[in-house]
Amino acid sequence: MPQDPVQQLFDLVAVNTFYIAVLEDKLQFAVPLPVEAKSPDQGHAEQAIAILHRWLAVLDFAIAPITIRDALKGQLPPETAVALLRYYVNKHSAEESDRDKADCVATFLYRESDISKKAIPQTNDRYHFIMQCVKEFENTMLQTVGDVEVPELTPDAKRLLQEFEFLHQEVEDFRTFDQLMDSQIVQRVRDLKQSFGASFYHPSVLTNVAAYNFMFGKRFDRLFTITTEQIKNFAAVVQEEGASIMSKLDEGVIVKHLADVEEQTTKNLEYGKAQEHFRKISRFKKVVDQKEKGRPQSQRSASSVNVQAPPPPPAASSVRSATGAPTASAKSLLDQLACGNQVEDGKVRSQYESLCQLVKKADKTNAVPAGDTVLPLSPAENEALRADYGAEKSFRADFAAIMGFLVAVQVVLTSEQQFFAKKQDSSHMWKPHMDSLNYLVQASTTYFRVAGEILKMAEQRGLAEKAKALDATGMRLQKAITQVRGVLQAAKSQTA
Repeated sequence: MPQDPVQQLFDLVAVNTFYIAVLEDKLQFAVPLPVEAKSPDQGHAEQAIAILHRWLAVLDFAIAPITIRDALKGQLPPETAVALLRYYVNKHSAEESDRDKADCVATFLYRESDISKKAIPQTNDRYHFIMQCVKEFENTMLQTVGDVEVPELTPDAKRLLQEFEFLHQEVEDFRTFDQLMDSQIVQRVRDLKQSFGASFYHPSVLTNVAAYNFMFGKRFDRLFTITTEQIKNFAAVVQEEGASIMSKLDEGVIVKHLADVEEQTTKNLEYGKAQEHFRKISRFKKVVDQKEKGRPQSQRSASSVNVQAPPPPPAASSVRSATGAPTASAKSLLDQLACGNQVEDGKVRSQYESLCQLVKKADKTNAVPAGDTVLPLSPAENEALRADYGAEKSFRADFAAIMGFLVAVQVVLTSEQQFFAKKQDSSHMWKPHMDSLNYLVQASTTYFRVAGEILKMAEQRGLAEKAKALDATGMRLQKAITQVRGVLQAAKSQTA
């Protein structure tokens, strides 16, 4: 059902008034309102709407997302925020600037809602609790959008929504501000938002985005506060020990830079300038950490050493702890799985890469070829092979890599077993395949060790479904290896 013209007119008037107020605050002089915004004529609503849309097109061009973001730091009447959201959803523009503005408004509405005030339980089901909050807020958003036509939530968009589970967990894992800055998570999330296309304006997406932004903002502020305290404390300590305020600590960094760090001043900076300042703070923290390493333990500032944000609580249901859990990128993790035979390791690695390409090219793949047969794929395995995280350093990248690798190992194992069976009657052609099978069986200890570490990480994060899926893949591979052991044992008995 199309939006009521009178309601749309009032929305546009509210957006127009807000835009003008923002411009006047920046320009410090009055900006004239069009007649349609001053005295909206309900009797000629459609004509007024057409004129206001043209006027707002100009204002949208003049007002950047960072200006909207800064304006939303203050108080804003709820009805104005609602009008802004309805305007952006109705527009569902592909422009990045419009998407960013809708992002800001949705986050503002979430932050101001009672839902954001709920305390998240520090248990293994905390993400489930967050998703309940998201669902509750989505119902509110649907009422907010009302009769505004929303874009379709495509299958790809539904798949992308699942990424927020990993993002929430990744942000919780950040212990220091420089870890967060080095992770490039801000840019990765921007890329994710861009990937939604027009579906970004669907209430389900806006709700998940708003909840993530709110959570990320709280973690960011916490880590930033700790870091600024560390930097200033270090500057105070070295001055008390006799260092000059102009003493050089590193290339382009002096003690005065650290002493002048002010948390609140940085947060009050205009957004674009704040981003550059955040990068400087991250660099200052690295300098402090480096200098602290060279100081005797007795002279180190207690408040600037080993002060980190508290870690997320362990999963209540987990009785195991991760040991040597992978923190490298997916590529590095796969390198860990190389067990010493370049030919055989390369065979498995090549199979893994082929499976990734095969699944990405297919719209829907429930199975992959394994010699003369096919190997069924679970939805989680399909998703893991389809994922592309590049050199990203994250749990989700490691999870997808190990899940896909275990599938690749089983494909190679199945193929080699078939080749071995076909060539058993030959005088010597069976030998390379038997050697391959022996190697894979022996290397399975390493495969399962690494998979076990990541499974434990999933359990500790409260990701029960992820842990269950990885365990199922591992059990299927274990069953295949047990079968191969039987085949090898039988062959050994025949040749004895």
